[in-house]
Amino acid sequence: QQKVLKSEVEEQLEEYTTDMGGNWPLKDAKMVVPAMRLFKEAMAGGTSGMAISVRDTTMILDSFKASKLSIKLEFVQKNGVTPLHQLMSKLLEDRDKSFDYIPVIRKTMKLLESLPISKKELIATHNAGGQSLATALLELKGHPDRGVKGMANDLIRKYELEEGGERQAGPGGRTF
Repeated sequence: QQKVLKSEVEEQLEEYTTDMGGNWPLKDAKMVVPAMRLFKEAMAGGTSGMAISVRDTTMILDSFKASKLSIKLEFVQKNGVTPLHQLMSKLLEDRDKSFDYIPVIRKTMKLLESLPISKKELIATHNAGGQSLATALLELKGHPDRGVKGMANDLIRKYELEEGGERQAGPGGRTF
């Protein structure tokens, strides 16, 4: 029987998660901060000497997505949406350098879809360049990858986003 080598990220992630039939949700809300540190390390490209692969990054994203609502709430309260937005921005800026970004963008968008966030939070979350997450999603609706484009359109419909980020209220408080 061949032994499968685990990455450093996978070994650390196992400390924070529980095996649930192929899913690896975080054990509890106390694991959000260490898992977020691991995620930020992945975003930085393994600056502390840890080798981070696309597989490692998607495993971290999956661990948040597979977690209970209370853990997702903790993730949002600990400002976890901002690093997701930063990751999306970084990947889209570097997309000409690598084809590996598409699976990570897809996983990031699936996690965003599962998080208990509001339209107001999407509009308020900005990256270092000042772009809102809502604006980034609107830009992704024209992405060449059908999966990314479809998820962007789903999120745009879910949060009722339009160009400029918000619908304008008309007479009687109706939006149009």
